[in-house]
Amino acid sequence: MKVLFIGLNWLGDIIMSLPAIEAVAKKHEVHILSRPGLASVYSLANKCITKVHSLNSKNLSFLALSKIKKLKKQNFDNIIVLPDSFRTGLLAWACAGKDITGYSTQNRGFLLSNSIKKPANFAVWHESDLHFNLVKAAKLAEQKSELSRPVFSTQDFMKICKRLSINFGQPYAILAPGAAFGAAKRWPASHFAKLAKLLQYNRDLQIILTGSPKEALICREINKISPQTLDISGKTSLTELSLLLSRAKFLVANDSGTMHLAALSQTPTVVPVGPTDMTRTGALNKNIAYVYGKEKCSLAPCRKRECPLNNHICMQSIAPEDILQNLKKLPGNFL
Repeated sequence: MKVLFIGLNWLGDIIMSLPAIEAVAKKHEVHILSRPGLASVYSLANKCITKVHSLNSKNLSFLALSKIKKLKKQNFDNIIVLPDSFRTGLLAWACAGKDITGYSTQNRGFLLSNSIKKPANFAVWHESDLHFNLVKAAKLAEQKSELSRPVFSTQDFMKICKRLSINFGQPYAILAPGAAFGAAKRWPASHFAKLAKLLQYNRDLQIILTGSPKEALICREINKISPQTLDISGKTSLTELSLLLSRAKFLVANDSGTMHLAALSQTPTVVPVGPTDMTRTGALNKNIAYVYGKEKCSLAPCRKRECPLNNHICMQSIAPEDILQNLKKLPGNFL
């Protein structure tokens, strides 16, 4: 059968949906409808996907409508609507699959031929399980898949090392101080800078700072305090970042897209956690440790973009030494 997935809008969400997509791809022809900037993630993570179709669903211009018309001609047997929005339900309906499966959120049930109610206790489900629940309801797979690891060549690695002035052959770690959702998720830049200094003490280890162009200011702040770090923020594509993560000794990142991207290669990872619930959105990484603050906030996990108490105590009370101790406990401990 020919199956179209309406893709999600955040890097981390996409990666959490891959086990469901890969399960379907084992027996069926899978297509993805994705926003242009995130389309490469699917090609990176799963070679079983037949085609990734790019569409900016927020701007349904004449060009977008033309693409939808072409998708309609594909005559999909099944469409799986992963996002919960009314807009994506309408988009799936416009693509005219024979069977359209999605959750009956935002009063969009009438647009779906197979409208599924979210489990009553969905708040304690991991997002990857909620996505697979749709696949199972559509009778497209019975068992969720493991994440497929991306494969990169040594030649590609050497090229990116040369371009970014990374010392090829020297071990390195990656620090990712950004978080697109909001400031509340970010461990303080000063703490990242102190951690970088701790990691440099008597160790032959390159410390690389990474982030999106919007997060470059945070990386520059850390680099200013700890000038021994190498700042490559805003200089890599998602594919290139995944390549670097695949060879890193470890990653320290906030709850972010980079944290989830590292799960593709099962990179040893430590995450300072504040306002989010990792039961629902933790990375699909067996080599990960979550570190919580010594001072508990009465509102945690608040899931807010900005700290509602204006003291950010959940993140401020995580010491760099706490992160370092957790790094030493990870599998294949480099430290």
